[in-house]
Amino acid sequence: MANVIAIDIGSSFIKLTEVEVRPKIRLLNAIIFKNPNDAKSIQKEINKHISPKKLNTYIVGVTLPNTAVSTISMFLPKMNKAELTSAAITEAKRRLIPVSSPDHIFEYSVIGEKTVSKIHKLEVLAVRTEKSHIQALLNLFQESGITPSFITPSCCCLPGLIPKNLRSEDKDVLFVDIGTSSLGIHICREGHLAVTRNIAYGLNDIIRDLSRQFNISDEEAETAVREYGVSQTILDIKDKVAVAEEIMRQKYEAGNADDKNKINFLELRMFWQAHIERIINELRRSFIYYKEQSGGRSIEGIYFLGGGSQIKNLVDILSGSIGGQCKIISSLFEDMNSTPIFANALSLALDIASSEYRHKLINFIPPELKKEKTAGLRRFGLFAACICLMAVFGIASLNMFINSRLLEASFKETEFELNRLKKTADKLKILDQQESRVKNLSSKIEMILKQKLDFSLILEELKRLTPERALFVQVSISKGGKGDNLASETKTMPEYGQALSSPGKVNSDGRYIVEIKGEVSADYEDAVKIIGEFRKLLASSRYFSSIEIVPLELEQISVREENMNGELRLTREKIRDFTITFEISAK
Repeated sequence: MANVIAIDIGSSFIKLTEVEVRPKIRLLNAIIFKNPNDAKSIQKEINKHISPKKLNTYIVGVTLPNTAVSTISMFLPKMNKAELTSAAITEAKRRLIPVSSPDHIFEYSVIGEKTVSKIHKLEVLAVRTEKSHIQALLNLFQESGITPSFITPSCCCLPGLIPKNLRSEDKDVLFVDIGTSSLGIHICREGHLAVTRNIAYGLNDIIRDLSRQFNISDEEAETAVREYGVSQTILDIKDKVAVAEEIMRQKYEAGNADDKNKINFLELRMFWQAHIERIINELRRSFIYYKEQSGGRSIEGIYFLGGGSQIKNLVDILSGSIGGQCKIISSLFEDMNSTPIFANALSLALDIASSEYRHKLINFIPPELKKEKTAGLRRFGLFAACICLMAVFGIASLNMFINSRLLEASFKETEFELNRLKKTADKLKILDQQESRVKNLSSKIEMILKQKLDFSLILEELKRLTPERALFVQVSISKGGKGDNLASETKTMPEYGQALSSPGKVNSDGRYIVEIKGEVSADYEDAVKIIGEFRKLLASSRYFSSIEIVPLELEQISVREENMNGELRLTREKIRDFTITFEISAK
């Protein structure tokens, strides 16, 4: 199965998740960007992260906003699929408010079976949306070069996010989606969406209310919500008189001109209390309704998602008020590096990628597009079958042709091998003669190498004795007495990277003359000391003898203060050249 891309189109942001199906399901990419409400801009943003060529090979799913759908659960007698589809749509048209029109389309999913008055019935969730919403999505992505395979309400994807421990025990789970413009409350039972509510109240309403009450701009209010969140306090929020007195006291103590426009945290906490109570009341209404509708079942786990769940301390305070096992949905995806903002897109991608949930998904793709996709798959299957048959016949014919060629080639190869063996016997005689010559040359080369002086130990010794402040400019090595310079091969000093000359052969007396031209960065007095110490070190080595140093060129005394201790220097510090010669014994 191809990889999956799920796109969640929100009122403010578009979220995109890329999921790899094989070898195992894992999140490859998660992208969020502002909703430009423009097909070209959306395509441009998506192509920044996923190439169009790659995108065309993926299965694409799009979430339908909860605000664009209406849902209702009902009990219907057991019947075949065609009759169930007709009955579910007819019953949904009759019971859904506002009244359905020809502009509406319907889909449904089976929640489970239940015995009602000793009669086995199917519990069905019917979903309604407007054709214009579906067509707008298709037009939007058609202009972007994307062909969706699934258009699914975001609330219908959430059952795939239920933790395995709750799913295996058939426990009921509540998902609370605190979005930018709406509050979604979704209850799942036995791995299916059972009840969903969508309240037109979200973060934008809270930000506008904060902006109005504190007389600040919407941008400042949004920054305060995201930066400060819901402030914690040790005061009893219900004691409004004590809270008001504490707010006045804090404002009086902070009452300098610079702090007048700053938000008081306790006042911000009191502002949040009204919105927290509204959210709690909506949750409690949902609990009561579900308990009555389900025959006394209770919620075992509560999970928060959406951008509102990331507001500091909001989920903790809601959890303390409603009780139960409350978690932020991000804790379920630590191995996927996801956040609550991507929960809807990720849940759709996981459902499409999972064979367990893919066939249960509600899909509002028009029937004609579904038929085109099915027909395309059939045509592709037939084409692939024809290709396979042609490949089988081609392979069989090729196999016969290859076998005949192999037999012919084997005869020629045998004849060639006989001729080659004759030539090989002649070559072996020639090789024996050449081998004896090579042995003679090798013995002569070994004798020459034994006479050659091994400079590696001598160079290591010279490297060890060289002062840190001395830099070699040129090192020349010649054979025999002084002035008896011979041609040499070039080597490189391991420490200083300077050219080094070494002879190819030791003369009869086994002596080498070394001349080093170097530089010392110091005043005249220190330079003399450094060169003198170098001479002593060379003299102490068993390799070097007859050491001679060319005296440094004298210069005019110029008294100046050079160091921080106030010491007087007779000459200024500069780079001074020196030359030193000595002998190396080859024995």
